[in-house]
Amino acid sequence: MKTTASMRSLASRSRKSIVTGVSVRYGRVYEKVQEFETWFPTICRKYGLLQTVSVKKEYARDDYIKHLQMKGKPKEGRSRSQSITSRVTNATVIDDKETATTGSTERTNILEDDTILLTVVYDNSERFIEIDLIKLDDVPRELIKLIGFIAKFYHTLKKIKVQFCTINDYTVYELSKLICLSTLCEVDLDGSALATGNYGILFDSGRLNSISLSKCCINDVVVEEIARKLCFGGIAESNLYTLNLSTNRITDVGAKYLSIALRTNRTLRYLNLADNRITDEGACSILDVFKEFQLTSEEIVQKSQRYMTYERQRLAIYYKYLATYTNRNDDENSKDRSSDRRKSMAARRSSKSQKSSPKSFTLEDYKNKAECLAGEMMGPFRDPYQSNLLSVRDSKYYCIGNMALCFLNLSFNNLAYPSVQRLLNVLQYQRDSKRLGQTGLIRVIIRGNNLPISCVEYAKIDDLLTKCMMSLGGKAFSERRKSRASRISVMPEKMLLLPR
Repeated sequence: MKTTASMRSLASRSRKSIVTGVSVRYGRVYEKVQEFETWFPTICRKYGLLQTVSVKKEYARDDYIKHLQMKGKPKEGRSRSQSITSRVTNATVIDDKETATTGSTERTNILEDDTILLTVVYDNSERFIEIDLIKLDDVPRELIKLIGFIAKFYHTLKKIKVQFCTINDYTVYELSKLICLSTLCEVDLDGSALATGNYGILFDSGRLNSISLSKCCINDVVVEEIARKLCFGGIAESNLYTLNLSTNRITDVGAKYLSIALRTNRTLRYLNLADNRITDEGACSILDVFKEFQLTSEEIVQKSQRYMTYERQRLAIYYKYLATYTNRNDDENSKDRSSDRRKSMAARRSSKSQKSSPKSFTLEDYKNKAECLAGEMMGPFRDPYQSNLLSVRDSKYYCIGNMALCFLNLSFNNLAYPSVQRLLNVLQYQRDSKRLGQTGLIRVIIRGNNLPISCVEYAKIDDLLTKCMMSLGGKAFSERRKSRASRISVMPEKMLLLPR
């Protein structure tokens, strides 16, 4: 790389070079920017990246096309997309007909050893949505830094993949900075193991909606750090919806850390723990969170502290606005009194007769107005242990359980028959206790474990999950699922995958 001054000059001049104009759509002004695959190789060459960068353009297939191909009926017409490769070494454009598989890890080895292949993915509306770096022996820190300098101009960019690559702490650090500078909300590091396990820095931005860390050699220590940031009030608690930790080294200890986070997390919807080292003990600790559980004394104290903090902030805003209104009212009254002294008695009488006297605001009116403003700014008190979610029995507090998580994958672990029984109890409890707006578990995968070939619980579990999905889909969805044949056609994979 060149000097730091050259990198800073890129940040100052990139806007003039990338932005080519503006466009107006739906009453909003959008900046027209150069195509990433055309502009990025020029930046890498200009600012001295040691490796040669090759950028390839692909198109993402939507779910409808994927569904047709799974059924063996490829879509006619545009089933293949044109991939465009821009090389730094020359200005030629290579056109190659290729299947646009954004998730595939297979790459044609037609590049030199020092060439970095970077794939950019567009959707069917020609919007730049994804950057892929796959199977690289080294991901230079400068490459991620250069992407970060210009990624802020591409407002449709949502995802970055760094799969099966050799990365280090500096790479992850630059990725965390890239997340803060751009509109990225999904990060996929599958197969990119980090020796120090410092993946927690990715959660610190608080902006990500999806993180995939499959095949990253994650152990219980790393899971403890991740779970701490997923607890209520944690950095990643309010925005993270999907978390993939499959094919790692998580044991029952790590599963218990995640169960503690799920006691208070009401945002996470998808959790994948497949192919780990979890036994019945760890699985039951997670499943127990989805039904009624007793609050510990520490959780009761923390809930009270959160409510007191909320009230202090609300009252501070209330008194601030109340003082502003009363001072303003006093100033207006003093001005009126001074002006009235200057007027003669006749002028005051004529002004009173011509103008209707405005309504005078009392102190109670100002209090109500300050109360409304404080409520609007703070919003309602949000807590996983709100009073409407708690019940008291024998002077002990019980919470209704986590009804937010919808998808749970525990396949290919070391589960046995007790986990099946616990799962059935959880689903029965959620069926009887769910309230309006709560979903609960709608898909659970437990195949590949040490489970019996057949038992009564399988049919009951499958029936409960099917009814839950039908209730979410409405009348039209339930009519399509009357027969088994129609159910399979609508849902090609059963809600509960039974053991082999």
